[in-house]
Amino acid sequence: MIYQIFFTREEGVPQGSVLRVTLFALKINDILKQLPPSVKGFLYVDDLYISCTGDNIHFIERQLQLAVNKIRQWSSFNGFTFSTDKTSCIHFCRKRRLHPEPEILVEGQLINVVNEIKFLGVTFNKKFTFKPHVMKLRKKLDKALNILKVISNTSWGASRTSLLRVYRASILSKIDYGCVIYGSARQSVLKGLDPIHHSALRLCSEAFRTSRVESLAAELLRNLNLEDLQVVPNLEHHLTPWKSHGLKFLNPFKTFDKATTTPEVYQQLFADHRDIYHNFIPIFTDGSKSSLSTSFACVFINSTLSFQFHSSCSIFTAEITAILHALYQISSSTPDNYIIYSDSLSALESMASSTVLATH
Repeated sequence: MIYQIFFTREEGVPQGSVLRVTLFALKINDILKQLPPSVKGFLYVDDLYISCTGDNIHFIERQLQLAVNKIRQWSSFNGFTFSTDKTSCIHFCRKRRLHPEPEILVEGQLINVVNEIKFLGVTFNKKFTFKPHVMKLRKKLDKALNILKVISNTSWGASRTSLLRVYRASILSKIDYGCVIYGSARQSVLKGLDPIHHSALRLCSEAFRTSRVESLAAELLRNLNLEDLQVVPNLEHHLTPWKSHGLKFLNPFKTFDKATTTPEVYQQLFADHRDIYHNFIPIFTDGSKSSLSTSFACVFINSTLSFQFHSSCSIFTAEITAILHALYQISSSTPDNYIIYSDSLSALESMASSTVLATH
């Protein structure tokens, strides 16, 4: 005999229900609306974080206590309960002298003030050095590296492709997670992760344990087909970056809409422009990019110079390098009046030169 028992659930969601997470998120989503304007909050499912900034600890304490009281009232009305044991407070401050810690109450119990706290997998310490997070991450990566060591046996181990997949999934993914936050730590702290990263690359590439890091980078260039990458030397200049050098370029077409202006109008404007600057020697620069290569060219009155980059270079790199190359040719030519024509407004705006430029 089978008995059916029906009951009404007044709070919570059924255990194992496929909608429990969605229903919980919809129900708790309004909790952030209870915060006063001076308090910020972030919510991820059941992880709630509230903060307040200021230079007066008593003001911060009052605002946070007000926010906690409103959250407590809202939770009681909507059937939520907060665990005081799992609730912590951390005071981010750069003051070195002794100063009082905030005192905030939940359910009449004082919230414990800690030196570090973990939120969504990232450990924050009160001085924002992120050293505790890097140390904990290092321990996790050590365990993942042991897995990589086991399956990288030279006689029966996995292939290089499989090892790289395991490396990306078990090691690199952990390093990347939260890096936009803890990446602001000092370089001396972040370097604690380098040995794990380098050891993993040595295992994946079947390199010796004593192989230098530079050799691993060379292996990476070979895998990415960047061995034939030609690095354009920096053009020597004596411009002081902290001073404005009066960049000026002409744009006689800025008031015209390209979609509604006919080519004949542009041709007439350019003819009028050349009539005004007829005593300037013209130089034309342009850049292009395809799936196979990136190139640029400088057209002079009696010659044309063209160069090719690696396909990974952008069109902006080609355009601005063409202008720089034209300026370099001008500097080594007979002193005269020159004018450079380019169709890249972004490149012209980023230049810092005293040469008069024109765009078409």
